[in-house]
Amino acid sequence: MPGREFEEFIDDILDADFEVDDIKRIAKTMDSGIDSLDAEKLIPEFCSLRYRYAFMYLAFSAIYLITKPKEDYQRNLKHIKRAMRILGMLVHEMTRLQEAIEEKEEDKDGTGEQQD
Repeated sequence: MPGREFEEFIDDILDADFEVDDIKRIAKTMDSGIDSLDAEKLIPEFCSLRYRYAFMYLAFSAIYLITKPKEDYQRNLKHIKRAMRILGMLVHEMTRLQEAIEEKEEDKDGTGEQQD
């Protein structure tokens, strides 16, 4: 997926661009309503759900490519290579996400190195 960010890819497969203001707008139409703080808490949950959906979508795509019946060995090889690219992208994005989480935890604990 050269030249494209993973977040843009997720937006493309979900066809969504959702923000706090959207939650507030939807909440106003509800009887009980959601205040601003609740709306801001919902965004991380929504983002987490989007990532889980995207990872599951890609994983099932790779499984489908590997298990799909093929007419010949060339098509089989092509599908396996495509599945490997998908899995490689998943590993890269999961590693990047884990590094960001660890960096955030280090900054929170105060053990991160300070730059002068």
